[in-house]
Amino acid sequence: MDEGKQPSALASALHYHDRGWAVVPVTYREKRPAERGWQNRRLTEDDIRHEFAALRNVGVLLGEPSHGLVDIDLDVPEAATVARRLLPATSSFGRPSKPCSHLLYLARGELATKRFSAPDHTNLLELRSTGAQTVFPSSTHPSGEPIEWKDERDPLPIDAAELLRLVSLVAACTLLARAWPVLGARHDASLALAGGLLTS
Repeated sequence: MDEGKQPSALASALHYHDRGWAVVPVTYREKRPAERGWQNRRLTEDDIRHEFAALRNVGVLLGEPSHGLVDIDLDVPEAATVARRLLPATSSFGRPSKPCSHLLYLARGELATKRFSAPDHTNLLELRSTGAQTVFPSSTHPSGEPIEWKDERDPLPIDAAELLRLVSLVAACTLLARAWPVLGARHDASLALAGGLLTS
């Protein structure tokens, strides 16, 4: 394989399967599996070789089917910036315009999928677990950008309750960062925030 060239979707699907992660085929340059019932699919190695003989994206089922693997999907730039400071280092991937937009952990304990949104309904970030899937590296984003690893270390094991606490903190700080005045009223905003924290 040429240096810098991504593995094929088939090679990556087999690699993920060997790591104990449940893979599902996703339509090329799309995000969601085309077939109904994808949440319940458990492909064997032979199934994978058959399904990925055609051009596909590689989806990975999260949570219970993949032994507690969870994905923190950072939707906005502020979330990615905050996550770098508040979440422990782990494996990550994304695309050239958002290189570390997905962080992977192995949650010890049950953890539900949870989306964090702003009051204007903008998605800030999402904690994806059982019942959800994510398109993994060796796939192509709908924009045409390749989805590729930034850091392919083993996902960090972490207590489920602690991960939820940290992700909730990232969401709160992301919302604050998006609302913080760029110019002008920063002093007033600082006083209001300090007052709110002291009385909470």
